[in-house]
Amino acid sequence: FSGRNGLDCIIELIARAPQHLRSRGHLIIEFGHGQAEGVRQLVERSAQLTLIGIRPDLQSIPRVAVIARA
Repeated sequence: FSGRNGLDCIIELIARAPQHLRSRGHLIIEFGHGQAEGVRQLVERSAQLTLIGIRPDLQSIPRVAVIARA
């Protein structure tokens, strides 16, 4: 469904987010167990997005990325 590493949908969201977000607008993405580092790297590669933080779920597993448009 979302490619070999499970990030294909997130790759598309991050690629398209800048054209749909206002300046300083936010994108909040939930991702799967073990995908935090991949999501972090994808956002860091985008010149127009900034990773505000990665938040854990109730079991303290990194689960949600908060991303802002610069």
